[in-house]
Amino acid sequence: MAERYFTIIFKGIARWYYGWYYKAGGMTQREKLIERMRRRPSDMSFDDVCKVLEEFGWTLDRENKHTTFTKPGEFPIGLAKVSGKTVKRTYLVEICKRLGLDD
Repeated sequence: MAERYFTIIFKGIARWYYGWYYKAGGMTQREKLIERMRRRPSDMSFDDVCKVLEEFGWTLDRENKHTTFTKPGEFPIGLAKVSGKTVKRTYLVEICKRLGLDD
């Protein structure tokens, strides 16, 4: 009896996961942001750039019009925000090189 319930529950979870995974394209939010950065758009949201850098271990050191990210043992990454909201392609190219996203 317990095996039957386990089988029913397992099949339900498997169906849910299968549907969710393939509807979402199988990519996490982090992977989508990284893929978007690799395509080198003309500009990208500052918040999205922060998320990617923080995923790779960088910390926000100073936030102003010019923002600095630091990581122990690495030279800092400096970003200039446009209108306080976006980061231009020049900085995205440099970030991709520093993070090793150029494959």
